Amino acid sequence: MIVGTPTYAVPTWMVKSHPDVLAVTKTGRGIYGPRQIMDITHPVYLYYAERVIRRLMEHTAERKCVIGRELREKGSYLVNLKKKNDVAVLVSNEALTALKWFGIEATAADNGKTTYNDVVRWIYDVLYKMNVECDFLFPELEGFERYKMIVVPALYCAPDALLERLNRYVESGGTLIATFKTAFADENVKVKHVVQPYMLRDCLGIRYHQFTFPKNVKLSGEIVQEAGDEERKAKTFMELVLPETAEVLLTYDHDNWNGYAAATRNLFGAGKAYYIGCMMEDTLLERVLLKALGDAGIMDAGKIRFPLILRKGTNDFGKKVWFYLNYSGQEQKLKSEYGDGTELLTGALVKEEEDIKIPAWGVKIIENL
Repeated sequence: MIVGTPTYAVPTWMVKSHPDVLAVTKTGRGIYGPRQIMDITHPVYLYYAERVIRRLMEHTAERKCVIGRELREKGSYLVNLKKKNDVAVLVSNEALTALKWFGIEATAADNGKTTYNDVVRWIYDVLYKMNVECDFLFPELEGFERYKMIVVPALYCAPDALLERLNRYVESGGTLIATFKTAFADENVKVKHVVQPYMLRDCLGIRYHQFTFPKNVKLSGEIVQEAGDEERKAKTFMELVLPETAEVLLTYDHDNWNGYAAATRNLFGAGKAYYIGCMMEDTLLERVLLKALGDAGIMDAGKIRFPLILRKGTNDFGKKVWFYLNYSGQEQKLKSEYGDGTELLTGALVKEEEDIKIPAWGVKIIENL
C-alpha cells in the first residue's frame, strides 16, 4: 500500500485566511498560484499538514501492508545490526584504471571487452549465490588478519608493501585466492622484469611467463568430474602456469597447452594460497571456491543456494537475526538449522529442524531466542 498526501500546493482557503503562509522570496511575498510557494515552516501550514497526515494514518496504520507499522513494532529488533564476515574481496581502483589502459583481452587492434569489474563480479556473483557474505577490502585498510579468506581478483598493479602483506597473511594461517593478472606491475604500472607473479611466487608456489587467449580449450582435473563439455571451457584469457610447490587442481585439456596448470593450491607457512589462471564457467569456479572455503574453515558455504539468499547480523539485544530472502516466483522451503527463534513479522515460534517456508518474492526474519 502507498499512502499519498495531497498535492504539494497550498489550498486557496488557507491563503485567504493566512496570507503570510506564502513564502518570502528575493522579489518579495509570493503570489498565490504556483506550486511550492508556501512557507513550509509556517505554524499554520505545519498544523494543517499534521492534521491531514494523522487523518490518513487513522485509516491505514493498522493495515499489514503498511511498512511504517512494521518499523514501529519491529524496528528495535533490527536497528544497529552488527556483522562480522569471514571473507573479503580485495578491490583496487589502481588495478581498475590500469586494466582500462592494458586490457585483459588486449590485442594490437583494441583493448577487448572484459574489464576489471567483470572479473570482480565473476568471483563475487558466485560467492553471492553460494550465500558467502563478503566485505570489500581496500589495499590501504588494516586488519587483513581478521578474515579467514581473502579473494584477490586481477590485482594487476600493486606496491611491494601490499604484496608483502598478502604473503604474511597466508604465512600466518589465512587462505588466499588470487586470479590471473595479479602482481603483474608495480603501483606505477611498470611491468615487473622478474618471473611472474613476482613477490607472490613463493606464496602461490607457481611461475609463468606466457599467456594467451583460449580457443577450443577445455579444463581437466579431479574437480571437473561429471562436468559437461560446455562447463569445462576455458574462457576469455589464460595464463600458462607452471607449478613449483603447488598442487595442480585444473589443467588445460589441449594439444598445445596440456603441460600447464589452470588452477593451483599451495601450502605456505600456516596458510593456503590458490591461484586461478583463467576465467571459467561459474560451476567450475564454485568447485574451486568450495575447496578454498573448506581450507578456511567455512563449512556451511553453498548449503543454502540462490534463489534463496541468507543474511545475518547481531542486534542490540545480542541476538542473531537471520534474513531469508526468496528471489523467485516459487515458494522455497528449508529446515531451520540455526537454533530456535521467533519470526519477527508474525511472532510465530520457529523450532530448530522445523521447515521454514518463504513465499514467492517473500522474506522471513527470524531472531534467535
